[in-house]
Amino acid sequence: MITSVIFALFSMVFFTVGYVMGDINRRGAEAPGDYTQVGGNIDIEYYLEVSEDSIWVEGVDSKKVYGGKYADLDSLILIDNL
Repeated sequence: MITSVIFALFSMVFFTVGYVMGDINRRGAEAPGDYTQVGGNIDIEYYLEVSEDSIWVEGVDSKKVYGGKYADLDSLILIDNL
C-alpha cells in the first residue's frame, strides 16, 4: 500500500517536472515573430538573402535589392551607398 502511494507521488512529481522542463525548452526554441528586433546595440543597415551560390542585398533605407555572388558583397554594398 505504502509503496503504491510513493510510486504514485513519484510519478506525479516526475511528470510535472518533465512537463515544465519541456515547456521551457519549447518556448526557447520558438522563433520570434519579428526578425527586425535585434538584441544589443546593433543597427541594421542591410538584409542579406543567401542561396547556394548567390547573395541578395537589400538596403534598409534605400529599399533597393542587388544580387550577385558571395565575392560581390563589398561591391553590392558600395553600389547601394552611391
